[in-house]
Amino acid sequence: MMLTWLGIASCCGGVFFMFIAALGQLRMPDAYTRLHCSAKSATLGVALVLLGAAALSGSWPIAVRCLVAAGFFFVTGPIGCHILARAAYRAGSPLAANTLSDAMRSTREPSVTPPNVCDNGRVV
Repeated sequence: MMLTWLGIASCCGGVFFMFIAALGQLRMPDAYTRLHCSAKSATLGVALVLLGAAALSGSWPIAVRCLVAAGFFFVTGPIGCHILARAAYRAGSPLAANTLSDAMRSTREPSVTPPNVCDNGRVV
């Protein structure tokens, strides 16, 4: 009985954090803060839902799979968001207007002409 309530509470907490992540996707001003929001809130939300599913499953093999999936998501979720943010920065995605500093400005590569456009602007 206690495990059932723990599973339900964990699933509800996970849904709450995923709702916060979705709300952050709508409210944040630029790609970097949106990715930060999804990396933090959604990772915790998915992990809590999987923990709740493990508690509610009643089967050890399913519970172990849920816990392994939660651990995998804890490792890969933030790494994937970091890679996406770095790619967005390299592609020149603009920072929010109220950004105070750009710590990676010195690492920015000079812009290059896209491969399918020649020097005078005609598409090849």
